[in-house]
Amino acid sequence: MNRILRSAAIVFSVFILVAWIAWGALILGHGMTDRPVLGYPLAAIWCALFLSGARSRGRNRRWLAIASTASLVVAGFWMLASPSHDRDWVPDQAKLPVVSIDGDTVEIENVRNARYRSTTDFDLVWESRTYDLREVQSVDFVVEPFDGEWRGSAHTFLSWRFSDGRYLAISAEIRREQGEKFSPWSGLVRRFELMLVIGDEQDLIALRLNHRRNPVHIYRSNATPEQSRRLLVALLERAIAISARPEFYNTATNNCTTCIIEPVAKLMGRDIPFGYRTLLPGYSDEIALENGWIDHSGDLESARERYLAEPLDTLDDSREWSRRVRLR
Repeated sequence: MNRILRSAAIVFSVFILVAWIAWGALILGHGMTDRPVLGYPLAAIWCALFLSGARSRGRNRRWLAIASTASLVVAGFWMLASPSHDRDWVPDQAKLPVVSIDGDTVEIENVRNARYRSTTDFDLVWESRTYDLREVQSVDFVVEPFDGEWRGSAHTFLSWRFSDGRYLAISAEIRREQGEKFSPWSGLVRRFELMLVIGDEQDLIALRLNHRRNPVHIYRSNATPEQSRRLLVALLERAIAISARPEFYNTATNNCTTCIIEPVAKLMGRDIPFGYRTLLPGYSDEIALENGWIDHSGDLESARERYLAEPLDTLDDSREWSRRVRLR
């Protein structure tokens, strides 16, 4: 029994050491700088320090002091990092939505309605809009896979239809600083802030369809009007909370899909366990179909084909654009 306990303790200690080395390397390589030329050498030194120390089997007190100091520096960086709304943001994410809910009336400032000539050439338009929650009819689940060969990498968001034909989309995204690019590794180590972009479909969907040229699936949900309203209020309240108190984006636990799954699961009274389909948003439509959230009686591939949108030039009437982009 003592031998088993001793072996288990060794395995556990090795696991903790490897996990700590990997976590520290990730922080040094991606958390302290977005320049790999600086971050990767720091990560390599970190790994070499601990691996060489492990070979000494704890007899080298100088190594122990150096490793302890390095650990305190990395842990201190992790603990002291704090999200902020005050950074040099890219223009299309410079403004947070300002939301006010008064009974059934919702007023939103900074609704984004940009018109794109390309992903880098566009006219930014920020609008103030008023909506009546009693006019919410339905909600659609949008999935944008990034890579045709491997589906896992993707972006997801929701869009609500009102009785007057208008749509309102809400997308949880990293809030990028000037010159910053998304990295899933950096997203694990408090490198990005989270924001909710509230916008017109001719902005959020047309950007992806017409200019990024990614496939976009616009899944019709089975949510009732009442469920759709409650889900919209939950996302609007999340936008209010983020405006009051900034949050870090996290690739695994606070991403575009978890921001959707958490309120949906609560609304439906179901627990959605953490797994590869929440970590990899491109597979989140599997979860939706399995739980009966998508209006489709066939298999997943036929659902993806049915709800795959085609590129469509923007129109003066955004309601007509939203109607046409769903015609298949």
